[in-house]
Amino acid sequence: MIGARAVDLFPKELANRYEEQDHRVFAEGEPLRDELELIRRPDGRTGWYLTTKLPVGRAGAVVGLVSVAGTWKLQARGHRRGVSRTGGGPGARAAQRRTEGS
Repeated sequence: MIGARAVDLFPKELANRYEEQDHRVFAEGEPLRDELELIRRPDGRTGWYLTTKLPVGRAGAVVGLVSVAGTWKLQARGHRRGVSRTGGGPGARAAQRRTEGS
């Protein structure tokens, strides 16, 4: 969501961790990749997700970030990773669902 902060979207106990990650990406200008974390879904349930946060720059300065989170599922028949991605911002128009493994 453009312009939203973690505290606007998540409970405080989760939002604090997400905002620490955001501050690190802004300060260092380096991406955070495949961070496994517990996320509360809009329906109130929690689940494990892999999160990647990428800095967005302009004129050599970080002016924003893009965050993508995909579900991480472990199933009895083996490991299965289901990734659900949605994009926000200029030019982002698609949602994609991909399941890897079986």
